[in-house]
Amino acid sequence: MINHLFKIVTVKRILTFTILCFTLAAVYGNQSLPEKYKTKEFHEGITISYKWKKAGLFKKKDAPLQLVLKIGNENPHRVLVRFRVIYYWKAVIDATSKKVQYCVKPNRKIRGKIWDLVFSSAGFTEEEISDDIFMWEIGDLDIIHDADCETRLNIKIKPEIRKMNKRSENE
Repeated sequence: MINHLFKIVTVKRILTFTILCFTLAAVYGNQSLPEKYKTKEFHEGITISYKWKKAGLFKKKDAPLQLVLKIGNENPHRVLVRFRVIYYWKAVIDATSKKVQYCVKPNRKIRGKIWDLVFSSAGFTEEEISDDIFMWEIGDLDIIHDADCETRLNIKIKPEIRKMNKRSENE
């Protein structure tokens, strides 16, 4: 009797697990593998890498792109990194972020939303971003070695996406 009940419970668990796996595969199966970061800047032992990704959890087709950065510190000491992100359209500055700063521990990397390293596309579409007349750069880069700074991990339930100031709004 106990052996029979054990078999029934085991079969139910296997079926539940199989259904769960198929459901997860159906929901997340159409998403591509995560894109690798590409190196944008390397100065004084600091690497700034990036990738473009769709906004939102389920990455709808019409969702805007976001610029996600990763900062790596290959130095044996803390480094304070300050910069702004600048978007160009037809070789003219179209949008800029506010200047941001991050304290990075020795031989560590920080990345993505959890570190507040996500920037909006400033209204640029995916087609415009992939166009040759669109460019972006890390501007006003300051690297301070042996900085007396504190790393700040801002864990947020819903991280704020850094807004870009459009050139037309600044004039």
